Amino acid sequence: MPEQLEFWDFSGGESQPVRQPQEPPAAKPGTPMLEKAKELHKRILSRVKMPVRLTITDNRRTLMRVLHAPDGKSADLRLHHMFLDAGEEMLAAIAHWVLHPRSRKHADLFHAYFREHQEAVAPPKPRQVRLLTKGDHFDLKRLFDEENAAHFDGKITASITWGPESIGASKNRRNRSIRYGSYSDKQHLIRIHRVLDQAHVPEFAVRSVVHHEMLHAHLGIRELPSGRRSMHPPEFRRIERAHPDFERAEAWLKAPENLKRLLVERHKRRT
Repeated sequence: MPEQLEFWDFSGGESQPVRQPQEPPAAKPGTPMLEKAKELHKRILSRVKMPVRLTITDNRRTLMRVLHAPDGKSADLRLHHMFLDAGEEMLAAIAHWVLHPRSRKHADLFHAYFREHQEAVAPPKPRQVRLLTKGDHFDLKRLFDEENAAHFDGKITASITWGPESIGASKNRRNRSIRYGSYSDKQHLIRIHRVLDQAHVPEFAVRSVVHHEMLHAHLGIRELPSGRRSMHPPEFRRIERAHPDFERAEAWLKAPENLKRLLVERHKRRT
């Protein structure tokens, strides 16, 4: 559907001609959605008896909103398209809310309606990520495939890519530490910091970082009863330490001279 359809009325009675937004294109005249929106506008006007501008949206965060003009004589009403088929009880509740925006008289009815029609709320569009696996010195796809076969029976299906330079520590640590990799459970995606794609970085160090993030994909991110997330439970640490490259990779990545060199390189790339 179009992102929004807009309707104006200044008479307080019959609707004036429909004004369509330029971006995105509105539904063609005569389509079911446009006709439903016109009818909804008329039904609302018949109940509120004041000029109302109605906008039908596909907003998944704000399902309904009303804003009155400073003089209180007109209103700007935005409704999610789930309300296009609203019954008389819901229309009466909307009309009351338009006239009394602070009223919670029909709050339970609205919440029940939201739950009943939640499938109409479009899920967020997945962010398109351009995968880059071949670096100047290391091929992440090769390392991923080798680790997958050797340690995970080929069961890890996450994607992997060299990440942006912004993969790093929190602000108060960004000048003295580097987050070498990350795993997004939502995107099912592993990102490896580009600073590791250098000739002086040993392959075993990169391989160990890849294995670490693959472990996150394998074990998942667990939520504790407190609500906090458990990133590295005992099982994670046990499996990680059993990796043949773990000890020497940890030693290399934490060596002050190596960390300093990587931090300098990261700074150069950002400037």
